[in-house]
Amino acid sequence: MIPPEELSAMKARCEKATAEPWALSHLGHGGDCLARDKDEGDWTRIARNVNAHDLAFIVHARTDVPRLIAEVERLTAALKAEREACDGAARLLVSQDRSEHGKWLRAEWINKWDDRRAAESKP
Repeated sequence: MIPPEELSAMKARCEKATAEPWALSHLGHGGDCLARDKDEGDWTRIARNVNAHDLAFIVHARTDVPRLIAEVERLTAALKAEREACDGAARLLVSQDRSEHGKWLRAEWINKWDDRRAAESKP
């Protein structure tokens, strides 16, 4: 799992990068990657003499990385919600068992739950 501070740093780098659109320009044997500042409208070369596959990667990273970050954030939130729902259901089931086994289960559940939460909070 990517720590939240790393994900925030990635997001900040995306927000500081030259805005879309980025484009490919194949000149001679090498290629150039051009980006346009949305405020100025001028194209700026950000990579020179790069092969076609690397150029495509650079250009698409400008839109792909922010989309991937958003998906990681969405999935992280969904996972958290599912874990909380499962934890709540398990706690309810264990709390309803009044037998000696139920007492043991409650103690084991609380220990495992606390251990898992502690592990998740570590970077």
